[in-house]
Amino acid sequence: MAVATMMVAALGACSSDDFAVKEAPIQKGKTVTLTATLSPKESNTDMRALTDNGTTIGSAWALNEEVCVEYTNGNEDFVDAKGIITAVDDDGKATITVDLINPKEGDSDIFFHYPYNIAKGIKDLTADQIGTLDDIAANFDDFDGDGTLNVTGDVATLPSDVSMTRNVCIWKLAFKVGSSDITNTITALNINISDGAREYDITPNELNAIYVALGNVSNTDVTFKAATPSGIYSFKKDEVTLNPGYYYRSTVTLTAANASGTYREYSDRTTFDNIDIPEGAKIVASGTTSWSNDTYVVNSNVIINNHVAVMGNVNLILMDGASLTVNGTITGSNLNIYGQELSTGKLDVVYPDINVRLTNLAIHGGIITVTEGGVQQGIEAYDKLDIYHGKVTTAGLVNGFMVMGDMRVFGGDITASSTGGAALQIYGAGSNDGSLTMTGGTFRATGTGTGPYNKGILVEAGSAEGTATVNISGGTLIVTGGASSNTDLGADAIDIQGTLTISGTANVTANGGTDAFDMGGGYGINVRAGSSAGGNATISGGTVTATSGPGGMAAINTEGDLTISGATTQIDATGGDMGEGILASGTITISGGNVTATAGENGIGLEGTTTISGGVVTAIGGDAIASSGADGQVGFDGSLTMTGGKLIATGGAKDGTGDDGLGISDGSTIALTGVTMYEGTSANPTTQAASQTVCTKRYVIIK
Repeated sequence: MAVATMMVAALGACSSDDFAVKEAPIQKGKTVTLTATLSPKESNTDMRALTDNGTTIGSAWALNEEVCVEYTNGNEDFVDAKGIITAVDDDGKATITVDLINPKEGDSDIFFHYPYNIAKGIKDLTADQIGTLDDIAANFDDFDGDGTLNVTGDVATLPSDVSMTRNVCIWKLAFKVGSSDITNTITALNINISDGAREYDITPNELNAIYVALGNVSNTDVTFKAATPSGIYSFKKDEVTLNPGYYYRSTVTLTAANASGTYREYSDRTTFDNIDIPEGAKIVASGTTSWSNDTYVVNSNVIINNHVAVMGNVNLILMDGASLTVNGTITGSNLNIYGQELSTGKLDVVYPDINVRLTNLAIHGGIITVTEGGVQQGIEAYDKLDIYHGKVTTAGLVNGFMVMGDMRVFGGDITASSTGGAALQIYGAGSNDGSLTMTGGTFRATGTGTGPYNKGILVEAGSAEGTATVNISGGTLIVTGGASSNTDLGADAIDIQGTLTISGTANVTANGGTDAFDMGGGYGINVRAGSSAGGNATISGGTVTATSGPGGMAAINTEGDLTISGATTQIDATGGDMGEGILASGTITISGGNVTATAGENGIGLEGTTTISGGVVTAIGGDAIASSGADGQVGFDGSLTMTGGKLIATGGAKDGTGDDGLGISDGSTIALTGVTMYEGTSANPTTQAASQTVCTKRYVIIK
């Protein structure tokens, strides 16, 4: 985007004594030139994408920004890839580099969407903003552009620059109550466009100015509702117009407000219905310790110094600005917890045993904190646990969460920890093998102690013959193993007895822990089989970053098959001192994505058959001493078949004692079909080796 300086002008239709909206047009739009290459360039230069000097905003491309590129491949399928800004010239034009996988020959349409996170649905304009200009620049400053792509052989070009059009406006807001500025006290802000037709939920944190990116607002009502430690405030303005491509500044004078008469019921991360609170709903008081088949409302600050029994189906509404503290347990059958527009209602449960034990629990909003006193788990569900929205924090000695059935995470901000067991343990019961499904939100699961299996996440089937399932298709999952005192069980970040599927826009980080006896560490991701099935993992989208603890563990390990595909899939796997980046006892099949495997020993261990037909695979061996004279680790007698894509395999220590990028022993085979193998010390050799019959340890590139 060319550098743009925006002049300030008054927007008369929206001006008033307490609500003055000022606009500034963008005088120059984003333009981009495409360089399609097979080896993306890197740059360490840093630039700010958006800057505000108080009266104007400068807007420019920043190096290393990510752009979503959509194009047609040779199979006539419309696919997407991630492009990187690699250069910005003096005129502000950006050069983008992107790997186009099997693009269609000749001319075809190509589309550009910035930023990548909003184009791919990783971030949502209405739900994920935090009020800063940097966050808008990285995730919400929405632009689109298109052009004509020409592909001739391996050369992809654009005949002209691509002009990008901004789809949002940027609004800088300050808030007052009376003459006092309260902007930096706001913890939650809701902007309602035309009475619920569109809503934006912003979560700022001690900001002196709150920046918001909005879609088009055309002569319609805008209502603000803000939460602060001192109360809830609101303001409404009629006939507001905000145009895409403009920058606005306003100071909003708020007045005290009551919580609304509705609550939110979510069906996924951002889709909800505002439902009227029933007239006959019961108000929770200090003596309300039995909740039975009804709707209960927390509308003030209430403390219950007793256990609470839940019978039948109970709805609990946490009104904005209210709080409920239970110094006891909440146990029983089915409980649905709801919040309101700002989701600031609180539920705190404190007890030295299991805090919350229910058959089914669904959380649609509010701030829920469960503190276990050192005996059991924080939250336990016998059948199902669903989290749609809100902030949930739980801690326990045995488990943070214990689910004997299915857990689904649609959204929310979730933190779980355990000092003795797993931050989250899912265990099948009866005919239910147990499952974890995540489509959105942020989930942090951390093992913090030295128990016998102090893991981040442990998912096990209900029986030895069962197969538990884990399916992550969206959201951010950050998992850390603890320091296990059992070397057999280890301190894995993610341990699954069953199958694992990662797809879509998922962002998974798995850091294996250590064991208390310093015998080794845990896997980053470990997918193991039951007695008859399971042990398979499929990664077809998203970003996966996995590291093992010290010792001989792999970053990603499967007892069955590992399948990797998808043009935008990103995998970075780093094994321990004597472990692999990626290891599968079954087959490894890679048809797409960008895969990097780094390890103390073999980058990728070939125990079975490995097939590469697409994508970019980088396997980097470590500095560990090989256990035999063979190039690869003993026992890795698998085979490599390659029919496409690109493979870069790099050996370990410079003295030749390190292991290979690919662990291939004397009994292994390599089959190349339709590809050419190159050898050299350069990352980009230009000629094929004169006599190239085997892979050697120093450096191998296969294109």
